[in-house]
Amino acid sequence: MNEFFFETGLEIVLFFQRTFGEWVATPSRIISFIGDEEFFLLVLPLIYWSVHSALGLRIGFMLLLSNGVNGIFKLVFSTPRPFFYSTEVQPLTFETSFGIPSGHAQNAAAVWGVVAAFFNKTWGWILLVSLIILIGLSRLSLGVHFPIDVLAGWAVGFALLWLVIRLEKPVLSWLKNLPLTMRLITAFLASLIIIFFGLFARSLAIDEIPATWIANAAQAFPDEAPINPLRLDGIFTSAGTLFGLASGAILLQAYSGFEVSGPWWKRLARYPIGMIGVILLYFGLSEVFPRGDDTLAYSLRYLRYFLVGIWVAAGAPLTFFFLRLASPRPAQEDIQTIN
Repeated sequence: MNEFFFETGLEIVLFFQRTFGEWVATPSRIISFIGDEEFFLLVLPLIYWSVHSALGLRIGFMLLLSNGVNGIFKLVFSTPRPFFYSTEVQPLTFETSFGIPSGHAQNAAAVWGVVAAFFNKTWGWILLVSLIILIGLSRLSLGVHFPIDVLAGWAVGFALLWLVIRLEKPVLSWLKNLPLTMRLITAFLASLIIIFFGLFARSLAIDEIPATWIANAAQAFPDEAPINPLRLDGIFTSAGTLFGLASGAILLQAYSGFEVSGPWWKRLARYPIGMIGVILLYFGLSEVFPRGDDTLAYSLRYLRYFLVGIWVAAGAPLTFFFLRLASPRPAQEDIQTIN
């Protein structure tokens, strides 16, 4: 990419850091966390299990789609982050992937845009667009993205939001008319498409990470492992979780559906019980499965996140049924779509 974007962007990042100084680090980290995958991992199950199941699923699918697309674009463009590019930048959080587009900015636009579109209230759009802007600006203050990264992230995120709103109804109608087995096969193929494009994007990425990027990142974070933006962890994570979440939702809908309504104490009780399963699968399997940049490691990562997804979508609700903390929803009820 043209050095102009990096040199100009570097001056803007340094302006943010020199103007606001260290005092902005904590609020920037907090705002940035609202765009983290970990934040959505905590909040998404709460919404799905205890607030609104259809909205929870919609957020989950949008997050996974956005993450997959973001990982693909990052590999295609293969651009540095500010602290890869220059030691003048003081990064306030450690990141290892390529720069453009910003995943936080993109996920914020796509996911919080889904929430705003779901409720479709003026005050909601104002609040969530403000949040989306703040998340993007926080990435500049933290020294982990150039302005072009954030702008590209917002553009891709809002494009995905528009696409999902336009295609959701016809796609759901098409899926509804397929036999159960074909729905599951379609979900599996969708996850394979993410992996295919991820592998293709990696073939288009730069052959080798510049030594200066590795050295600059190591100088900023001497205690961390060397950066390796070419890894495909995020691609397989998104693909596996997507297949798990979709499979769980399809199977649960065929079985009985899931009704969120109930006394407040039952809604609250579901969350810690469900999260026990998430924690066991997410952290437990990470200690057992090998890590690496090879077929076995990526296959087991896919399996691990598939299990997390299917537990959230179906395993936990079935457990709630057994414990009488939730009631099945009549199977003939359709999922409400975004207008």
